[in-house]
Amino acid sequence: MDTSSNPSTPRAVAFDVTIKEAEKSSPFKPIENKKAVSETSIKMKQELAEERRLSLKSQKQEAAATEFKRAQEKAQRQQEETENKKKRLEEELVADLEAKEMNRQLLLEEKRKKIRERLENHSKNFEEMNRMLESARKQLSERITEELELAEDRRNKQLSGLLERIKEHDSKIMEAKKSVEEANAAHAEEIEEKQMERLETSFRNRQEQTNQLLERLKEHAIHVQTVRKNKKESSDKQEQDDVSQCNN
Repeated sequence: MDTSSNPSTPRAVAFDVTIKEAEKSSPFKPIENKKAVSETSIKMKQELAEERRLSLKSQKQEAAATEFKRAQEKAQRQQEETENKKKRLEEELVADLEAKEMNRQLLLEEKRKKIRERLENHSKNFEEMNRMLESARKQLSERITEELELAEDRRNKQLSGLLERIKEHDSKIMEAKKSVEEANAAHAEEIEEKQMERLETSFRNRQEQTNQLLERLKEHAIHVQTVRKNKKESSDKQEQDDVSQCNN
């Protein structure tokens, strides 16, 4: 049998094939039996392959289920660990907050205690200062009253002495007048006039001295009252300054 390629086909190669007839003593089985065996074998192989595929699929599913279960267990463990960790953190946070709150309460109580102590000390100091001021004010008032009483006594004594001297002087004048009248009857009028003039002059002088002394006593009394008022104002001002310092 000769076979030639198409000469119009590009890059074609022409060759000849010779096929011999089959020998009668061929060791191969007929084609029909080989074909039947092949179909059976193929079918068995297909079934085995299907079984292997199904087995592999089942194994893969089991492995996937196992892996999924393992992943779920792992996720559950992680979630439990997360929850436990969260719970521990919450407990630690609550404990820390409680400890801080307790410390804050202790600090506040300590501060309140210190403030109460300071207020008590301040109150004691203020009361002590008030007692000292009251005592000083009382002593100053007693001293001023005593000085005023002494000044009043001295003034009264001076007035009494002055009045006594005026009375004595008037008595002497009257006695002198009487003696002059008796001794100088002839020149009574002249002598009396001169004596009266001298007496009147002396009386006027004495009256002027008395008025001056009274004016001086009045000025002294005014001065004493002014001093008393100034001392009282100074005492009140000092007391106010001391109270202000105590408050500060």
